[in-house]
Amino acid sequence: MQQAAGDLGRTDHPVEFLAQMVAAIYLSTMRYWRIDPDQKIGEIFERAGRFAAESITVR
Repeated sequence: MQQAAGDLGRTDHPVEFLAQMVAAIYLSTMRYWRIDPDQKIGEIFERAGRFAAESITVR
């Protein structure tokens, strides 16, 4: 099954909820970086972004 560009594909949760969860991933990443600024923020954001993308796409 091929997805159209921009189609989240997930129907088990409302899109507003999925957006809220992605925002929470972003905010949490920023918060932990502020606690420990020695973290490699580029790597952490890359990993967090991949996780966020995987969490809203069809499995």
